[in-house]
Amino acid sequence: MKKVYLSLLVAVVIIAGLYIYKKSTSILELVSVGQELTIEIPRDRLFLAEADRMFKHIDPRLLAMEKNKINHSNCQITFDVYDADCKVGQNLADIFAALPQTNRETLTWEEVKIFCVKHYASLAQGGRVNLFLVESSEQQSKVFVYVDPDGFYVLFQLFEYDDFWIGESSWRLIVPR
Repeated sequence: MKKVYLSLLVAVVIIAGLYIYKKSTSILELVSVGQELTIEIPRDRLFLAEADRMFKHIDPRLLAMEKNKINHSNCQITFDVYDADCKVGQNLADIFAALPQTNRETLTWEEVKIFCVKHYASLAQGGRVNLFLVESSEQQSKVFVYVDPDGFYVLFQLFEYDDFWIGESSWRLIVPR
């Protein structure tokens, strides 16, 4: 009987250890659990007029893109928000690789703007980076949105350029579900 209890205790410790190891090595943490973060097209296009006033700087390359307009007339997009536990020198591609397969769709620039205005409270603040994947010229690109008391500052970069995290705060990824 003692052997059974001992074996059971060992099994519980091993399973708990594997759970803790898996949890501690995960790069992404889903922070939007239980929230319905959605935008609806075309109804939420009303947010675009307000968005233009809130965005203080937008990378000119992003504005010049042909694919920055919403290309569907009637849909609803639900989002997941992840905090990425970045280590200094960690490659951004590792973070995207950790996303579930269902969260790897790209957005248009208009969809990013609507999300930022409509779900302002879900954006990382205080110098942290909000990261969106957008489609540009048939390839994935990154849009970095910084929230400042003055408004939003937006940078654009093709995905082919690697980013390495050098800061102490984490990234926030906002992706369609």
